Amino acid sequence: MKSAIGLKYPVLKAIHDSLYTCFASHLESVMQKQIQALIFKLFEIKQLPALAHSSEIQLSDKYALVEQFVIPKGKFKNEKFDKRDFVTTSSFKRLLKQLAGVVAVSDYAVILQGPTSAGKTSTV
Repeated sequence: MKSAIGLKYPVLKAIHDSLYTCFASHLESVMQKQIQALIFKLFEIKQLPALAHSSEIQLSDKYALVEQFVIPKGKFKNEKFDKRDFVTTSSFKRLLKQLAGVVAVSDYAVILQGPTSAGKTSTV
């Protein structure tokens, strides 16, 4: 599929994710929605494609699929945990998606700041 401006949707998703991460991820949700609407309008995006769950199988041991973002795995082994030990609220999912978006498009360290018990450690 292509957009009205002729770009393929995987390219548009990469453009959207990069611009959204750089210009909107640190803003309040109202401003995030306005920035996202602007990105959609500028690039004539009707809907972002979702990565197929089958793509998880194609990911090597070096990558993971997190909230529709392909991110590199670290050099340390995963800790075993049960997903039922976590409460996945909408704010937690939003934070996880923002964090995955930043990690997917940059090699820089990420600083999470917020009040005590905001969910920073659990998200990581």
